[in-house]
Formats: sequence, C-alpha cells, structure tokens
Amino acid sequence: MHGGSVLHASLRSTIFLPPGGILPVFARFHAGHIWKLYYYKVRSYDTSTAVREMKSVVIVATAVLVACAGVLVYLGFFGTVEVREQDMGPYLLVYREHVGDYGGTAVIQEEVCSELHDGEKVPVSRGFGLYYDDPRAVKKENLRSIAGCILEERDYPRIAELKKRHLVREYARTRCLVAEFPFKGTLSIFAGVICVYPRLEEYAREKKLGKGPVMEIYDIPGKKIVYLMQL
Repeated sequence: MHGGSVLHASLRSTIFLPPGGILPVFARFHAGHIWKLYYYKVRSYDTSTAVREMKSVVIVATAVLVACAGVLVYLGFFGTVEVREQDMGPYLLVYREHVGDYGGTAVIQEEVCSELHDGEKVPVSRGFGLYYDDPRAVKKENLRSIAGCILEERDYPRIAELKKRHLVREYARTRCLVAEFPFKGTLSIFAGVICVYPRLEEYAREKKLGKGPVMEIYDIPGKKIVYLMQL
C-alpha cells in the first residue's frame, strides 16, 4: 500500500469519515440546511399570505353586507307596514287584459302608459295592476289580471274618444284593506310583495275578513305604492 493510501485510511478511521470523503458530508449537510431554511420560509410566507387573504375576504364580505343592508333600509324593508280599512275609488282605468305570469303586467303597464302619453297626449302619473287570482292556488299560466294607467280627472272629458282605441273601465268605490309602501324604483315592487302582502293577509286573518282581488297603484308623484285588497 502506498503511503498516501495508508495516511488516507488512517485519517478516515480516526475521524470516522464516511466513504467518499468529507465533500459528500458537507454537501448533504449544506443541502439539508438550505431545505430547512426554504421550508420554514415558505411555510411562514404561506401562513402570512393566507392571513392577509382571509382579512381581505372578511373586509369585502363585510362591505357587501353593509351595502346590502343599506339597500334594504333604503327600499323600506325594515319599515312598519300599517294596514287600515278604507273606502277607495272610484278610479278610471285604461288597461289591457292579461292571462299568465303576473310578471308580464309590467310590460303591459309601460306600453299603455306610453300610448297614452305619446300617442294620445294624455299625461299619466299613476300606473296599476289588478290581480284577480291567488298565485298559490292558481297555476301561473292561468292567472288573470289587468294592467295599465289611471286617468286623472282633468282627462275625463276625453273618455269617449279614448274608448275608441283603448279598454276603459271604472274601478268603483270599494271597501278595501289599504297599505302603502315607499316607491323608489323597480326593486320597490319586489320589496313590497315581500313586506306588504304578509301584513295584509295577517290583518284579514285576525279580523276574519274575506280576501278579494288586489290592486297595486304605482303613484309616481307620491313616491309610493298603494295596495288595495278588496273586502
């Protein structure tokens, strides 16, 4: 054995160097150390990132909830709906008949009001929908209603002329349950369905009153929807 080889073997046995010498040991130690540093750094980064993202989600969700609550307050969801018994009418109605989903009356109302305003030069400020059937008891395709606009008294002299081109009828003075809801746009109509109808039904049930057709009057100048449930 050469001297170098004997010395190398002696050093290996003295300091317990593993096969391959000190370089592989250093390499393995260095790689392991780097991996540990990387692991803890990534884990720390992922945790802090997750916390930041969670905070962002909470902030956005809170903002959305606050905005939704603000809209609901604006629409009148949390207001008190007062119901009273009162004689209402008479009203002179220019209308079209409709059978089917009550949602279709909105288009009819717009068309009738446009025809009166633009075609007949009759300014109107109150639209209406008169609903005859309970949608919980009658199939959607069989629901009966009429929709259109309410003529103002100043235009009564033109009734005979209007009847030549439109359906016109009187809503006679009738005893009704009456409730009002603020009108602030299309969403108010949906809000009113949720807030007003349960109160009308509750009142009728408590007083043991019969329930007839319901008219919704969209009073634009008054910024309100008036609900009339015939008794």
